[in-house]
Amino acid sequence: GCSRCQRTVDLLRGIAVAARGEADYEPREYVIRGAKAIYSQRRPEKISFPRLLARLVFDSARDPLPAGMRSQDQISRHVLFRAGSYCLDLQLEQQPKSGLVTLVGQLADQAKPAEGTADVPVWLMERKSLVASTLCNRFGEFQLQYEPAPHLQLCVPLRAAGKRLEVPLNRLAPGRPG
Repeated sequence: GCSRCQRTVDLLRGIAVAARGEADYEPREYVIRGAKAIYSQRRPEKISFPRLLARLVFDSARDPLPAGMRSQDQISRHVLFRAGSYCLDLQLEQQPKSGLVTLVGQLADQAKPAEGTADVPVWLMERKSLVASTLCNRFGEFQLQYEPAPHLQLCVPLRAAGKRLEVPLNRLAPGRPG
């Protein structure tokens, strides 16, 4: 043992000790979901499920204004879509300072509520380009933030149904009637 070799041995022993501690490490749920969302960004081109167009069943922009109000400058909008046994509940909120829209949603399969919709990918597309993506959490909830643009569409591949749920977002900007 020369001193240079001893330093190398000490370094390798330290790495071995650190690696043993890694076996007990469990990453947090949001880290795993984020990694899966990044991985899913490459999937829109590869999955070619038939389209399942969602039907609008509720839109807060169509609600009558409270008595005495002439107009309402809405910064948020709540919409509910249905497609087969699936429900897609969306809350869109315009961020006045940045101009971005925050979209918070929840996906549920009413025919199989026990199975849940955890880890279902949600893609925000502009024509064929991926703008943003995320995954549903164990409650089917998800969140995206985006800059309003024409031809935006929310795509949710439903592997269990063998279809792709699609919701056009171009007419859903907060404050804009559907």
